[in-house]
Amino acid sequence: MKVLFIGGTGTISNACTHALITDGIDLTLLTRGNRNHRIPVGAKVIKGDITALEQETLSKLRELKFDLVVNFVAFDKKDVQRDVGYFSEYIGHYIFISSSSVYQKPLKKGPLREDHPIGNTGWRYADLKADAEEYLKNIAERFSHSIIRPNTTYSEFVLPTGFPGLGFGLVRLLEENLPILIHDNGNINWRFTHNTDFAANFLNFLKCELPTGEAYNFAFGEVISWGDMYRKIAEVFQLDPPELISIPTDKLMKLDCDLGESFIGDKSHYHDFDLSKLQELTGEIVHDVSLEKGLEICKNWYLENGIGQSFGARSIKRMQELIEVHNG
Repeated sequence: MKVLFIGGTGTISNACTHALITDGIDLTLLTRGNRNHRIPVGAKVIKGDITALEQETLSKLRELKFDLVVNFVAFDKKDVQRDVGYFSEYIGHYIFISSSSVYQKPLKKGPLREDHPIGNTGWRYADLKADAEEYLKNIAERFSHSIIRPNTTYSEFVLPTGFPGLGFGLVRLLEENLPILIHDNGNINWRFTHNTDFAANFLNFLKCELPTGEAYNFAFGEVISWGDMYRKIAEVFQLDPPELISIPTDKLMKLDCDLGESFIGDKSHYHDFDLSKLQELTGEIVHDVSLEKGLEICKNWYLENGIGQSFGARSIKRMQELIEVHNG
């Protein structure tokens, strides 16, 4: 099996890159080359930017005739339309990495199935992903593809936080005993997936005979509230418990519309996921990395690589501004 990853060094895709190489799969990465230190030995690399691909590079990709092309960086319908134009006659199957945030709110009771309506979420990011999905489904008969819907996924170099762009900036806030913004009292539950669990299930998925036009939930790991997650991170990093400043989601919308949308359209709505469709296809669901183990991995990476670095500086600044306005 010959596979092309568009991307391959990000939070989700890097674990998938390592999993495929370990399994002996013929893997090529199309990458801009900004994170080559994350690429394992054995992966083939073609340098290029999918958003501004040179004709010579495109011709080379077409000549390789990949069985599978996985785009980890496609964002909206325009990106997917471009990929269809690039690859429709030259590959076996295409995989679009969407998001679990595409599901319409309010959510149905019980585990969330893939047939729940998508779009009109209240969050532009999620609605653009949903538009891309709808486009693909409308051309399923002539363009073989699958859609993957991950939930919040973290890795050794990305700490799971609810505030966009914060990441290991949370450690700085904890170290300096600074207040931390959290939505809706921090009581809303969430499911957090370690990227190696995602990759193990993704590898099994790639080895299946994939029908066209189908979407699959990809959410593995324990469920914990956002407040308890921050307290757990403090415990693992051996720091004092956080001072959490709760701001209701509707007030966040007034203070910062872009930030508020990410809560209105996603993080303020807990929903568990029905994984039976994926399990029927692959035969099993892999969940090997507990939250405790995953956060220990994050801590070890930070101690080895992150001390002294400025993580999430812009997010920290914006968070403190919002807290000041809220308190004022």
